Amino acid sequence: MEIGFKQKSIADALFDTDYQTKIAAENWLNIAGRDFRLIGKTIRIGRALDNDIVVEDRSCSRYHVMITIDGGQIIIEDLKSRNGIRVNGKKLDRATLKDNDIIEVGDLRGVFFQRLKDPTQKHKKIPVKENSKVSRNPQVQNDISSLSLIQKMGLKEKWEALQPKHRLTIIAVAPVFILLAIMLLGGSSEPAVQRQAVTAKIVTLSEDQIVDVVVNKQIFDRCQEYEDLGNFKQSRKCFEALPLNREVFGALNRVLTRQAQLTEKRYLEGDQAFKNYYYDLAIIKWQEVLLIGDEGSDLVQKAQDGIKDAMEKKRLL
Repeated sequence: MEIGFKQKSIADALFDTDYQTKIAAENWLNIAGRDFRLIGKTIRIGRALDNDIVVEDRSCSRYHVMITIDGGQIIIEDLKSRNGIRVNGKKLDRATLKDNDIIEVGDLRGVFFQRLKDPTQKHKKIPVKENSKVSRNPQVQNDISSLSLIQKMGLKEKWEALQPKHRLTIIAVAPVFILLAIMLLGGSSEPAVQRQAVTAKIVTLSEDQIVDVVVNKQIFDRCQEYEDLGNFKQSRKCFEALPLNREVFGALNRVLTRQAQLTEKRYLEGDQAFKNYYYDLAIIKWQEVLLIGDEGSDLVQKAQDGIKDAMEKKRLL
């Protein structure tokens, strides 16, 4: 087994997310024909389903590479994979990435690049090559001068400078835009799904139900495997089918607690994404609630309502 995953199970890894850093991320990786935004402090890539980025290529190891975001540095590190990694053609175990660096994960080629998170920020100035041709067309120069003059005008001067037909068009269209703005702002000020003081109800067992009996060790181990894989629903059903001796009692209580905690965690992550207008991410998080949560949980119903609400918001965009 590769380095970095010996100390915790898949179920433990499910709890290791940092939503706040996801919102601010601006680093991207294009690999296997798709763009992935690098979110969180660490991003693991490989074939295993519990990686942050899952790649389906036999040349890649189950846990192949780790990307760490440390302040302004983006560090890529090989996790002792079978085929290693290359950065700009050089085989390395660890490297600091720069914009437009080409990386190879096994046989997969990818490109690391960066996007500005704030469209109002200034883009990098691109130097003009010496052999670049600069237009000297007088008409172009006149258009540039006119544009500079218009930019210096006030609103009143700009309005008076418009042709009459253009003024009529603006007057006719303006009410429509104002109405749309009111509808959008009014709909987003208070999300339709009520999500205040959310807590997952943890089902607890009574020790009075414990019986003194030996359970099948093979079946018990299989129930634990489901838990380690993060399949709490299946693990719960498996344990509930066994006689409730003290060992099963402890394991079942643990599964119920972890199921409730992860359900609440994923629901709140979806809620945070929704409030920040990341509707796709909110839908993904709430779909995880449906997969993880107990069918009788209030959060499952709230997640279903949240998914409908987020899809409606997406439709209005």
